[in-house]
Parts: sequence; structure tokens; C-alpha cells
Amino acid sequence: MRHSLLAATLLTALVAGCKAEAPTTPAASSEAASAAASQADARFAELSKRWLEGWLPLNPVSATQIGDHRFDAELDDVSAAGRQRALDFSKKILAELDAIDASTLSRENQVDASILRNQLRGDIWSTETLQAWAWDPQGYNGLAGGAIYNLMAREFAPLPERLKSATARMEKLPTMFVQMRANIDVARVPKIHAETVAKQHAGLLSLVDTFITPNADQLQGADRKRLDTAVAGLRTAVAEHQDRKSVV
Repeated sequence: MRHSLLAATLLTALVAGCKAEAPTTPAASSEAASAAASQADARFAELSKRWLEGWLPLNPVSATQIGDHRFDAELDDVSAAGRQRALDFSKKILAELDAIDASTLSRENQVDASILRNQLRGDIWSTETLQAWAWDPQGYNGLAGGAIYNLMAREFAPLPERLKSATARMEKLPTMFVQMRANIDVARVPKIHAETVAKQHAGLLSLVDTFITPNADQLQGADRKRLDTAVAGLRTAVAEHQDRKSVV
């Protein structure tokens, strides 16, 4: 699993630079070359948009951090099925990108295409070769912490709205812990990683105590009850996680 801030840079580049309009061409360029360039840029613009619209829901915690709040109530699916779904998506987009002749793109889109290609290759390599999902429990801790912190640390929406999103994510975190235990091969976990994660266990609840419980009164009725239940369930899940003899 790889949640790179490179995606934020790529998002900005694609939104700003990938336009369907034909690029400006030198006066001496032939009509055929101009048409080919326009068609290639249009294909890349459409492909990059599909990548972005597919990548964000697969990485809702990163989407919140980047500033897309359509998926604030969701949590990354770190199960084997979720991992395969993300891998298949990356391979599909990469194959389509490789089918575009980069030399026919505008200079700006050539740069953006290189960024996207590197991102996709990196995601595929991380899943298939690096396999941090199988030996680095720190990634899961970071994801769990980011799921709450990214919602509560910035005032991008009214507090009650962010608390509802945080409630939905806290309800899903115990399932993520189960998925993590299914993924991690204890024999492959470096000692330093295990020791670090053991010290980080309290960090998630610290975020809850800092951002969630002091503001719980912002919600009333069923919303407040759901929040309290989610917090209690998360505390139980973390306690069970800490009680285990291994990092998983």
C-alpha cells in the first residue's frame, strides 16, 4: 500500500495542465501533425481524468488530505481484494497510457504523462515487489491516524459535518485492524518496525481525545449516540490490538 504525496502534485499538474483543447503549434507544422497532437492531447486529458476519478475513491484518506472531500466518510480497503482492485486499476491505466505516443503530446502533457507513468509504475512495484503491506505495520497505523487527523485538523467544513465523517471512519477502523492482521506476515516484520508500532498504539486514541471527545457535544441525538458508540468500539479494538503478543 502506498499513499504518496506525489499524487497531490500529479493531481495539481493534471487539473492545471491537461486540457482537451489543441496545443499551440508552430506555424510551419503540418496539418496532419497538428491534428495528431490535438488527438493525443485529448486522449491523455481523458485518461488522466479517469485515473484521477478512479484513484481518489480507492484512497479516500489521501483524498481528504489532498482536499477532495467526497469520500470523507470512507476508509481505504486494505484487504487482499481491495489491494487487487487497486493493482488492476493501475495496470489498466498504465497500459492505456503506454498506448499513447508521448512524442505527439504537447510539452506540458509529456511532463504530466511522465509523472503519471512513474506514479503508476511505483504503485504497481510497491504492491507486487516491495509488499510493505505484508511486513510494515506502520503503514496501517499512519492510515488510521490520517483518517481522523485529516478530517479534524483543518476547518474545511463545519465541525458537526466533520465529526459525522469521523464517526463513519471510526466505525470502519476495527475492520481495518482485522484486514491488517490478515495481511501482515509476522516473520517478515523488522524488529524496529514492531517496536515503533508498539509505541504508536496510543497515538490513535490520543487523536480521538484531542479532536473528537472534546467536541462531541456538537452532535445531538442519534448522531451523538453513534459517535459515542464508534469511539467506544475503537477503544475496544485498540485495546485488543495492544493485548496481542505480536504486532498484529
